[in-house]
Amino acid sequence: MKKHLFFAAALAASLSINAQYEQTLPLDYNDFFRADAINGEYLEKYEYQNTDQKSTSKPDGEELKADQWNRGGKTTDRAGSNPIIPASTLKYSNYIDNEKGKEIELANLPLNGESTVTRASIYSLKRDYTYSNKDYYLAALVQINEATGKGDVLTFDGNYTANGQRGRLFVKNSGSGYILGLGWNGDPTKWSDELAFGTTHLVVMKIHPLEAGNQTGSVESASLYIDPDLSKDEAGNTIFATVDGTGEIVASGSTKGIKSIRGITVRQRSKIAGKLAGLRFGETWADVVKKAEATGMESIQPSETAVQKVMVDGQLYILRDGATFTASGMQVK
Repeated sequence: MKKHLFFAAALAASLSINAQYEQTLPLDYNDFFRADAINGEYLEKYEYQNTDQKSTSKPDGEELKADQWNRGGKTTDRAGSNPIIPASTLKYSNYIDNEKGKEIELANLPLNGESTVTRASIYSLKRDYTYSNKDYYLAALVQINEATGKGDVLTFDGNYTANGQRGRLFVKNSGSGYILGLGWNGDPTKWSDELAFGTTHLVVMKIHPLEAGNQTGSVESASLYIDPDLSKDEAGNTIFATVDGTGEIVASGSTKGIKSIRGITVRQRSKIAGKLAGLRFGETWADVVKKAEATGMESIQPSETAVQKVMVDGQLYILRDGATFTASGMQVK
């Protein structure tokens, strides 16, 4: 019997390794950091050579590299080195993807005499209109450890070679800490309260691309939520900022905006260092904003009926009088 089980397990593993990856939403750390989507301990598996690699008839190496992380083809976004991706250490409240998958290290790139050195790493999705005509959501855990300047670090992309970022999450130095903001294709007009370096925050970005074939009759927009309440739905949380791309629609009816989500882009910046993890991309708020489910619950002491302990993904939490605390006694907000 054991022999048969061994062969069955081996066959299943073989089929899993050789199976073609099928991209269906929502995507989470299992998708973004699959072994065939990354380059070992580094993020980017492929490098686009330019921003016009559209034809599948081009030689191998110039075709679309979907469903994996790639270095963008825009000349000005190709500095620095391939981001390292150790195991994630980031966590926020009882978010479902705490300390799961990989974390993307945002290196403080050397200036090399320039003030706008960047590197774009894109998870290429689909090059058609698969992800268009409706709202899409992106959640991420963000930890900024240093910021002496300003720049966007996470964005939706309308081009799979990282050449069409819209709805950009910005980081900016605020003196003793940093602040977050959302820009469409430029600087934010509204910034968050100051956040402390080294703390982890959950951001949720929502985007509505232009309707394909109806550019003049729809409005592209993006919204940002910071540290949402995981126990509430989208309507129960407050939008921090909303931006739109109406100014990009020109007289002819064409636009420089985004008609379909073709990638998720991470940008390393000079003057900004930190980490991103817990990425989730989906069609609804519920796809990306999830609480981890309790795996067990028992009374700590029979006499303390109002006190319980809960194991969530291997981490102990204490429930007392409706509040949640870590094992060390820190209250979870």
